Amino acid sequence: MLSRFLQGLSAAGVSHVVKAKSNRRRVFWTITVVIAIIATILMTARVLREYFQYPKAWQTKESCIYNYTFLYNSKSVSKKELEFPAVTVCGRYLISRTNAKEAKLQYMEDLYTFLHSIPSKNFSNQVKFRCYENPLCVWRRFGEKCVCYQNPCDTHQCDGNQDGPWCNCSKHLCDSDTTRGYGVCQLVQNKQDEFCSCRRDFEYPFYNPNVSSLYKELNKSLLVNASDKVMEVIDIIRSSKTSDMHDMEYKLLPNVKTLDDYGISYDTLIVSCNYQGFTCDINEDMTTLYSPNHGKCYMFNYVGEEDPKVPKKPKVVRHAGRDHGLHLYLQSERKNILPLFARMVGARIVVHDPRSLPFSNEAGFDLRHGDITSMSIQFSEINRLGPPWGHCAKDGDNETSSYTTVPYNQIV
Repeated sequence: MLSRFLQGLSAAGVSHVVKAKSNRRRVFWTITVVIAIIATILMTARVLREYFQYPKAWQTKESCIYNYTFLYNSKSVSKKELEFPAVTVCGRYLISRTNAKEAKLQYMEDLYTFLHSIPSKNFSNQVKFRCYENPLCVWRRFGEKCVCYQNPCDTHQCDGNQDGPWCNCSKHLCDSDTTRGYGVCQLVQNKQDEFCSCRRDFEYPFYNPNVSSLYKELNKSLLVNASDKVMEVIDIIRSSKTSDMHDMEYKLLPNVKTLDDYGISYDTLIVSCNYQGFTCDINEDMTTLYSPNHGKCYMFNYVGEEDPKVPKKPKVVRHAGRDHGLHLYLQSERKNILPLFARMVGARIVVHDPRSLPFSNEAGFDLRHGDITSMSIQFSEINRLGPPWGHCAKDGDNETSSYTTVPYNQIV
């Protein structure tokens, strides 16, 4: 049977093992076929081994201290030590009120005094209450006006995506005296539940798209005692197109030199700093950073780019747990804040790589005044490869990147 099988094979040389008349030829073809099979197996194994050694376009490696983590499609490593990350601390106000005069920002204090000297307009609570009580109206706090909708289906209490003469709404509209008085909404009972339905053809009589604010124009006589700088700031505030002045705040921010001289000091922001049970060294452990949005910041364990002339290595952590990490005791002052230079009381914290500068406005989290916060982190390293495995730029290639490795806003 084996002889017939070999005779019928079309592979070159295999049939000669059986068909050859002399024993010498049979031995020759047998050795040749065996060598060819071995060479094929070795070549296939070599190609497969080389294929599986190719790098991936996205390699993820997660490390932890004496802990094992299991993540899908990633490589987890347990290490005896890891580099401790850099921690940047920023205050939520740029310059203290006590330094306003020296920083030539006295006009901010004058603005504060001027704004509090303007007679306040106390709107009737009854007007606001009637607006809040009416489900077809909403009170605009920034404009201090009551705006009413044309139809119940236009409010947020109804599903406006439905077609037809009726729309499904919250039962609050059917229970309201306003909608019941006009007969615009009614309760509909089906087999399982009861829901509220309102007519689309109804037009509210008090619909007022062009309602004016209850604020009156500022009396120009009040501006006589205001300085030119205060008037300049008031013009900037008036030219803002957003309610929170987000589009104009850059015009009010002090320059880097002013922040360096009169910004929030280390002792004012950081009352206590301890790392692994030892007090932080301000000269060795802390680096000053100037953020356009958060003012003077302080970076712990920042080493920057590697410089062979000035070798500096980040701190290393060998044990997990809060007793082996960084402890910061921060303080914020409510009464020492200049107007328009602070939006909230507290601090901004950014955890980042020790060799890169933080973007405090985009990354990080806020700590509220009077809170205690603890956090644990896990280090993840992602390597995205370039051609031919991907489209990412190589490390150090800034031509295709939006960021630069140069500390552009750091003063040495």
